[in-house]
Amino acid sequence: MAQISLNAKRLQDIFEAETTLNQVLDSVLHRYATDEDVISSVLVDGQNVGDGESSPFWERKLSEFGEIDISFQNKIDLAFDALAACPDYIDTIILRINKLTGHYNKNEIDQANSCFAQVVESLDLFVQLLANVHHTLRTKYNKRLSSNKTFHQLEIHLLAIMKALLPAKEKNDLIMLCDLLEYELVDNLTQWKINAIPELKNAKLD
Repeated sequence: MAQISLNAKRLQDIFEAETTLNQVLDSVLHRYATDEDVISSVLVDGQNVGDGESSPFWERKLSEFGEIDISFQNKIDLAFDALAACPDYIDTIILRINKLTGHYNKNEIDQANSCFAQVVESLDLFVQLLANVHHTLRTKYNKRLSSNKTFHQLEIHLLAIMKALLPAKEKNDLIMLCDLLEYELVDNLTQWKINAIPELKNAKLD
């Protein structure tokens, strides 16, 4: 039956062989996690698994596994880790935007359509990530963040750009599309990188 560890330390808890992986996670959360903790990773026999796994996977029995290593992380620490990764993610989005505008400039519409979907998906994930990070940080640093207008201004501007992209694409208005992508969107993302994200990181400074 599986050996279960929490943050690399073996647990002495005894689970029945028929206990499901999902039940183990619920039990470990209930016994060991504080309100500020979240599961940051689950390693099953050395393989990292996550939300992408289908429901039947989490209903599998402990008797099917050898090693299960669960990691907790404080929500605030996790939020700052996400902020640290944001500049690289922004660079990746900007590279995709440059690739997309290159396809439009060469009238490579099929390639552009595929690249456009990737850019929109990346932007959606970025918006969700920053919204979750901001919400988490406000639970501890609300006074400092409430006086910071940069985040909200850039968020409103970014959502407005994203809203304008789809009608421009539907109308096949390549001039408007490239203008939104090359100038407004790249500038907005750059402002996140040089202003908003550093300001969020500074929230924990005395």
